[in-house]
Amino acid sequence: MDPNLTDRQREILDFIRGYHGEHDYFPSLREIAGNFKLSIGTVQTHLDYLRRKGALDWDKGKPRAMRLGGPFKAPGVDLGLLEQLKNLVQVPVLGMVSAGPGLLAAENVEDTLTLPRNFLRYGAGEVFGLRVKGDSMIGAGILEGDLVMVRQQRTAVQGEIVVALLGEEATVKYFQKRPDGIYLVSANPAYPPRKVGEDFAILGRVISLLRQY
Repeated sequence: MDPNLTDRQREILDFIRGYHGEHDYFPSLREIAGNFKLSIGTVQTHLDYLRRKGALDWDKGKPRAMRLGGPFKAPGVDLGLLEQLKNLVQVPVLGMVSAGPGLLAAENVEDTLTLPRNFLRYGAGEVFGLRVKGDSMIGAGILEGDLVMVRQQRTAVQGEIVVALLGEEATVKYFQKRPDGIYLVSANPAYPPRKVGEDFAILGRVISLLRQY
């Protein structure tokens, strides 16, 4: 810490760092002033000094758009790394599935993947992974052993690839509505379409696929 900072300036800087760590965004001038019972003008004077010392920076006209200077970052914390980590999502890979609310319960999760958020386009709690068994979807480019990413949802529209539960069996198939009912359709002519009954439930829609060679 720069020895030329006053005790108050150190306190303000510590408050800004702590606030950012707790809320993931920086405090406003009014919030800083309220915390220390200072006028906004006095706070601005302290912030201007911190800026000259390289402890802080900000973009004019943008509230809360502060940046902490290199030597004044929280000890042991790489803020650049933290920014990267915020763009990652942990996705549970299920070893089994069920139709109940405990789909992502710990006992069903056999592994966890860390993926870029923009790869999924959905939040962490909305997506799960499931390992494909069998060759019924080879015509759709889904092979045995592939890991499909599935967005949790209970409904589907015509032609979507879904993960469905038939009794206690999870399966990956095309969803089709026909005049005589709902069918799960494979992408392999060796497997005929299967009309579903009351033991059927949609668990989610396949949104992407991962494959290891």
